[in-house]
Amino acid sequence: MSPQIIMLGRRRPQLQAVTDWLEGRYLLGPVWDMSTVLVVVSGRRAVRRLGQLIADRSARLAPTGGLTVFPPRIVTVGALPETLCPALAPALSPMAALIAMRACLRDLPGETLNRVSRAHPDGERDLWPLAKRLCALRSELGADLFSCEDVARSSAAMAGPDADRWAALAEIEDAYERALRTARMRDAEMARREADLGPTDPVFQHVVLAGTADLRPVHRKLLDRCCLPVTALVAADADDAAGFDDLGCVVTEYWLKRRTDIAGDQIIYAETETDAAGAVLERLQAWGGDLSADQVTVGLGDEAGEPLVERMLAFAGVPVRTPLGGPATRSRPGALLSGVADWLHTGSAEALAELVRHPDLARRLRRDHDAPGDLPDLMDRYRTRHLPGPAATAVEPDAQRFRRLASDLRRVRALLHRLSGDAAPATWAARFQALLAGIYRDVSLQPDRPDDAYLLRALKVTGGALDDLASVPATGPTGLRIGGADALQLVIDRMAVEALTVESAEAAVEIVGWLEVPADDANGLILLGLHEGRIPSSMRRDPFLTESLRSALGLPDSDHRYARDAHGLTSALAGRTHAALICARKTDQGDPLMPSRFLFAASDEETGVRVKRFVSGDAFRLAHAPPASSGPRRLRMPTPELAPPLTKLDPSSFRRYLNCRYRYYLRSVIGLTDARDDWQELSPAMFGDLAHAVLSDLARSEPDVRETTQAASIRSFLRERLATHAADQYGRRPMGSVRLQVAQLERRLDAFATKQAERNARGWRILPEHTEADLSATLDVDGAPVTIAGRIDRLDHHPELGYAVLDYKTGKALEPDKAHRTKRDGALAWTNLQLPIYRFLVQSTVGAAEPIGVGYVALPDDPDATAFTMAPWVDADYASAMECADDVVRRIRRGEFWPPSEPPSFDDGLQRLCWDRIPQRGAAIQEAIAPATGQEAPA
Repeated sequence: MSPQIIMLGRRRPQLQAVTDWLEGRYLLGPVWDMSTVLVVVSGRRAVRRLGQLIADRSARLAPTGGLTVFPPRIVTVGALPETLCPALAPALSPMAALIAMRACLRDLPGETLNRVSRAHPDGERDLWPLAKRLCALRSELGADLFSCEDVARSSAAMAGPDADRWAALAEIEDAYERALRTARMRDAEMARREADLGPTDPVFQHVVLAGTADLRPVHRKLLDRCCLPVTALVAADADDAAGFDDLGCVVTEYWLKRRTDIAGDQIIYAETETDAAGAVLERLQAWGGDLSADQVTVGLGDEAGEPLVERMLAFAGVPVRTPLGGPATRSRPGALLSGVADWLHTGSAEALAELVRHPDLARRLRRDHDAPGDLPDLMDRYRTRHLPGPAATAVEPDAQRFRRLASDLRRVRALLHRLSGDAAPATWAARFQALLAGIYRDVSLQPDRPDDAYLLRALKVTGGALDDLASVPATGPTGLRIGGADALQLVIDRMAVEALTVESAEAAVEIVGWLEVPADDANGLILLGLHEGRIPSSMRRDPFLTESLRSALGLPDSDHRYARDAHGLTSALAGRTHAALICARKTDQGDPLMPSRFLFAASDEETGVRVKRFVSGDAFRLAHAPPASSGPRRLRMPTPELAPPLTKLDPSSFRRYLNCRYRYYLRSVIGLTDARDDWQELSPAMFGDLAHAVLSDLARSEPDVRETTQAASIRSFLRERLATHAADQYGRRPMGSVRLQVAQLERRLDAFATKQAERNARGWRILPEHTEADLSATLDVDGAPVTIAGRIDRLDHHPELGYAVLDYKTGKALEPDKAHRTKRDGALAWTNLQLPIYRFLVQSTVGAAEPIGVGYVALPDDPDATAFTMAPWVDADYASAMECADDVVRRIRRGEFWPPSEPPSFDDGLQRLCWDRIPQRGAAIQEAIAPATGQEAPA
């Protein structure tokens, strides 16, 4: 039976037009009977939305009742074969098929595998990634009714460079299918071939294709043989009829030539991707008088940009909803299993630290083992201090300060001890179920609470994935014994394809992926990411299926993707009252972005205008954004409050306050600290600490070492101490990055040894009793004393020149004056009081009988720049510095912690808390906090 194609026009959004057609076709008096109709749509969101539109239409047709509605069955294109033809349901799940493929690869000769994928030089080969790739390849080819043997013949005929590889793939596929047939099993691809695509489910009498512009050959063959009426509903005008075949799928050649229906005023160019996210907010605010939040959809060409857009809108108080949700692997159970799998795979300290900070596992440890709540913090501190490699050697049991950590981690390993070794898939399913049951058995959940409902759905998806693992047959090729990490990865991969939505009755802007946009029916559309490779999307580079091979086989290629997306964009823009298309010029890292060809598929004159605008025209920047929405912000900044009485300060506190009093408040008053857990090398602070430890040993060494004028003797001592400290701190086999940095430090210390020998020759002597010395003194400010306490690196003495307070610097070599003062309004202003405060402390300790100078011992990466650099200050400068110190004390006592200064140029861990990168930062801060403090925000 020949299919019927109906052009719905573009005056109405696609799914609304489909609802109109279903009403006109199946509404008879008081009965709207679609029970025998199978409606096929493009995606899962379209399934839900069409069902909602039918329900809403029913309510409008009969607001007081009296209408009997029998809804149709609505499915996605992917679910069409098994829905229409139940005989196509395979005997093996994808998980079981993957295990069977892995078993097949294990039994094949290495020569065959080498023709597909070379083993590592040591002869080891991880067959799981290859098994996954081959299963995915079979699925892709099967959708177009091809086998590896078919592709191998085409590749041989083309005399292509991969002909031998495809011949090997055909051999592997044949061995795999023979093993399944021997065990009387079949996977999805075998089921589709052997069931001959029939018979169809007798429930259905009519198939309606609603916006399915990209059917695969397997769908076409099924529809051809199902002997049912097929109607293709196409959201296009009759003028575009030549752009579709008889099933409503795009004709590639037509759409390659057709111009897009983009108006020039719909295009917004943004400078960066962050600016583009800001442009989304600007459009929402501009449309605020015409559209409510639930009347606008934001479409993303790259779904990886969703967090940036969501944060931008949430900051401005705009409610956001992502109907497709995130993968189940992002849920608490998913993150827990991913953490366990990562640790089982790698055994790394990083993986273990990530696992122990999972809130549900931490709660279980506290409940069953009385483990302290600061276990993640202890782990992070240990890793930051020692940069361990494998978790098996991550903790030194005899290290006093980490003895409790070692004990706690032994408890973690005991909890997970049953997850090592090899076992049958069903055995692993039972063990994983027991692990989750032990962690979640005492959790009380209320389904009417959104967070609890989300966790319940996540646990249900997790249980379904474990059921799949448990149902893997224990005989034949699926009876393979596998490792716990591999079994858990199978579960995680199964969960990754399940989306968890966040239910909310609140009207909100919906953020969806590009493929969901054409079927969306909101009045307003903001499409973000109009770049090549995104919209239109590009084919993923495939090491097996090259572009030339795809074209030879007639498989979908880049031109087909362009045609599909060209029709999708035209449909998406039709029937909208408001639309905006946003294209960024470059990434946030400054890399250029290629604009979408769709933006230039216009007349020659208009194309020239658009090219000129993209290259040199004005682009949206966040600095130009209007004030945030009038609604309440969802993000808040901690409000400064009066500090407790000031009794003690350290030298660094003055610098923090002078640079930003609000950041001083967060660090020194509230007590915020930041801890990183991703160090893969020595941080600047760790590098400096190692240098300090070695130089401190020199200062405390015997006089014949520290006072020698022989650079070679000092160099030999420093090298020996560096090796000892590095081994004690980072082990005898540290990471390669650590070994490299230790070698770099040795090079700097060699240069220092020469300078130190020269200094000794000039008569300077290190005072060991004042090396790494803790000093304190009282600073009297307006009759109220405050204690200043700090540690100096080193104090030298010269019989004629007096004392020198020295501070080691392993970073960029700055002259002391430039590091402490800057010009403001034509005068020098103090921005750092460290060295003047050190002088004050030493003066209070040794007295003022001799001169006291201050300076740096610079140990930069350039050995030629190694130097002892003294500050050129005179008494008047030191007096000015102490007056500044008095002023800082007064302001802290008055509680002057507002407003924040301009953000620093480096990462201090407070960027998000201080709103460093938000649009119109000053106005936003004033709006958020000024009413509470009564103070003005910066302009």
